[in-house]
Amino acid sequence: MQYKIVYTQKSKLAELLQTKVIDEGDIVFFSDNPGFTFISPEGVPLYPTNHLGIGLPNQEAVDEFIKSHNAFSGELVTLLSGGKYKAYILQPYGDTYILDEIGGDGGSGSGKEIEIVSTLPTENQRENVVYIKVDGQNPITGNMWINGKWERIFDNVSYAPIANPDFIGTVTVNGNLLATEAYVDKLVAGLSQSPGVVDGTTHPFPDKDYKVGMSWRVLVAGTYAGRKCEPGDLILCLNDYTEGSASNDDFMVLQGKIDNSVNSSGNIVLDGSLALFDGTTGRKIKGSDITIDLLNGVIQKAHEHANKDILDTFTKTQEELLSIAAQPEVITEDQIEALFA
Repeated sequence: MQYKIVYTQKSKLAELLQTKVIDEGDIVFFSDNPGFTFISPEGVPLYPTNHLGIGLPNQEAVDEFIKSHNAFSGELVTLLSGGKYKAYILQPYGDTYILDEIGGDGGSGSGKEIEIVSTLPTENQRENVVYIKVDGQNPITGNMWINGKWERIFDNVSYAPIANPDFIGTVTVNGNLLATEAYVDKLVAGLSQSPGVVDGTTHPFPDKDYKVGMSWRVLVAGTYAGRKCEPGDLILCLNDYTEGSASNDDFMVLQGKIDNSVNSSGNIVLDGSLALFDGTTGRKIKGSDITIDLLNGVIQKAHEHANKDILDTFTKTQEELLSIAAQPEVITEDQIEALFA
């Protein structure tokens, strides 16, 4: 295989490699760039060390280097920052390049930093930094300094600072509303007051102007806040009255007592058995040994008679017996015995 020495523009290198005009082993000098490259057996351009690690004093020099030297993807550049040189790799970004810091977040990954500013800086802009502009008046935007000018990469973004965030509107977690300190304070303040009373007549249940934390004790049984209530129940207000949206959901009823309720007197098993009252209060029950199967057996035996065998000998129907009884002649003893034959 013959190797070639080629003199061409660096900007055409990729095209010449793709079309095989330049191949492995060739040495290429550039007419528009002070350097040359050697094409490896794998077809990859290798640049001598005096072209790698170009040291640039500031961002303006980087911008000029990209524009005037036909930079290529993957080229190594060092940039003086804070009195120290840092290494970067040129990464393609549209029709230009951005600096990707080596050793930044993700190794040789994005390496981008984020700064929140009220105004975009007019000097000392860093190309690998995302500047989030937040001025409290205009929509939030994300901006990057690319090729000597600002490029907006996103806008109309809402965010909350990690420390002491200030939310507006309705805040939910997994669909559930968060209780604010103000809401809890109002609720506690209302609960600390003596409850009102409702009886449906002299003291009607309010249908407006109620506040969070207010409460009412039920004096007379009735339906309040859409719930059936008994004397002693407590009605608690959960939301302030809002005209047009007020509803029974603004309240919660806490039962004060349950009249004549029946409770178990202990750990009993009632499955398949009958419960019996325990004591004389009529409000406690206990288990028993009377099962459904046992009760069914008793019911069946209740219809059995001690003279079952004799009764089974009767073969005449009711109609036949009545017909014989209506006959005028005298019934003989043989006829009587025949009735039971």
